[in-house]
Amino acid sequence: MPDNKIPENNILEKSRKNTAIFPIITLGNGQLRDFTDEVIEAISAAGKAEPLLYVRGDRLARIITDSEGCLKAGFVGAEAMPEIMSRSADFIRVRGKSDSDTVTVGVFPPETLAKAIVNRGHWPFPRLRGIVEIPVLRKDGTILDRPGYDPASELYYHPGGPIPKIHDTPTKKDAENAAGFLLDILSDFPFQDEASRDNALGLLLTAAVKEIVGIAPIALIDAPTRGTGKTRLAQLVSIVSSGHELPLSPEVRDDEEWRKKITSLLIAGRPVIIIDNVERTICSGQLSAVLTTSEWTDRILGKSEVLHLHSRAIWIATGNNIRLGGDISRRAYWIRLNANLPRPWLRDSRDFKRELPAWAISHRAEMVVALLTMARVWFINGKPSWSGRPLGSYETWSRIVGGILEYCGVKNFLANLEELYDQTDDELNEWSAFLNAIFETFGANTAFSTKALSERISDESASLYDREDRNSLKFMLPESFGDMRDKGFSKRLGLALKKRKEAPPDWHQKQSRWQLVSTPDDKPLPVPFREVVAELPAHPALPAKKELLVFEDDLEERVAIQNEGR
Repeated sequence: MPDNKIPENNILEKSRKNTAIFPIITLGNGQLRDFTDEVIEAISAAGKAEPLLYVRGDRLARIITDSEGCLKAGFVGAEAMPEIMSRSADFIRVRGKSDSDTVTVGVFPPETLAKAIVNRGHWPFPRLRGIVEIPVLRKDGTILDRPGYDPASELYYHPGGPIPKIHDTPTKKDAENAAGFLLDILSDFPFQDEASRDNALGLLLTAAVKEIVGIAPIALIDAPTRGTGKTRLAQLVSIVSSGHELPLSPEVRDDEEWRKKITSLLIAGRPVIIIDNVERTICSGQLSAVLTTSEWTDRILGKSEVLHLHSRAIWIATGNNIRLGGDISRRAYWIRLNANLPRPWLRDSRDFKRELPAWAISHRAEMVVALLTMARVWFINGKPSWSGRPLGSYETWSRIVGGILEYCGVKNFLANLEELYDQTDDELNEWSAFLNAIFETFGANTAFSTKALSERISDESASLYDREDRNSLKFMLPESFGDMRDKGFSKRLGLALKKRKEAPPDWHQKQSRWQLVSTPDDKPLPVPFREVVAELPAHPALPAKKELLVFEDDLEERVAIQNEGR
């Protein structure tokens, strides 16, 4: 170990050490590993009451405060380490040629020592999985409600506002009253059915039990028209989780952009991530991956280092008539809003019981207590099983959230899954039409390369309004491919074709048909439309012609998208 003996003629330094304010580390001759051990020991000792450093993933981290006063976990690099070292020990050097003329001087923590600590790779500091701003249910059924770091859950609890004490032994009647209180809050939203309403309550409940359910699927909040309250409902979960409305995130085009966005959002440590106003089909392998893992790994941009992060966020997507592709439909649950009005945002504010989100922010404590009461009652009564069918890959989440809701009298959780799959998964329809178009272009038993197919798609420049072009490759191209002008388009096309190797096109796949219907009060939906007659390609398995009713807005939007090459 380094020699930290204080020279006899340095009375002041001896006095400081005796007061035990800071340990003294004397720099000089010695091995780097020994100095590193001594500094790490000093940092650990200084952080007994409140840790100075944590281990997050596979890197050092500390808790910092952002410009809005919110706590977040920030990674610690070598440039920040000297300041932390200086709050743990006094660093000195002894200068002089003999004992009679030695002088002790204070020095800054050396950069070499800071780098050695950061790059060590293993530390005795506590593990930090995240920061929570509401009390949460631990895996043993107890409630984390004491501010500060909690070794049992490896979470740091920082109250986002005053939270009353939750009773240790609430009754089933208390839980039923809590569920009724929360459902009354949700009654201001125009849910299409009871399953959507109960799923919304399940989404709120997930914020309180996320630590015991682990991974959870993405919540889809959609509606036929804008202004129905989708984002407001999503922000209700943000308010419960953090005490305020969290920033919204826009959608991105391709998997590479999804990867970057997911990593940046997980680094930020948001408890709720809202992908707002989705317009494209949600089809991303990266998003599918983060929804099914508690650990996220990615390469740090511009470096060869690999970053390991805990994935604890609740994911929400909002949009009008959201469409799903790939495996996302198996990783989602549906909350459908429908006001049955042409301009729902013009509804009279007097029709609402509460003014959200202001009411939710001021009454957040009551909402949090209600959610924890429901969860605590279910737990202390033996965790009664749920009678519903769990969502694959999310069995724990389904059974815990479903069990709590059912025990509190809420019985339609996840009851609309089949309808979700029927309504939102357009990938099969899109690929059937696309493979049909390839057949008509190249014919049967004709070999073609990915490059030839890509060039053929790019060369199609005729107007999409021409009847004979509605079945062109460009028009039938699945939306999940993104922009065909991108350099990676041909590669994406080839990979997608490989995934569908030996999967024949469904020649009998029905084309979409539209029909004008009436609302429950017998008033026709005020949506402009026109009839369009489309000639489908002649094929033995298909009729020569079909009549197709297409909403004018939908047709024009699709043409615009295709013209942009999306």
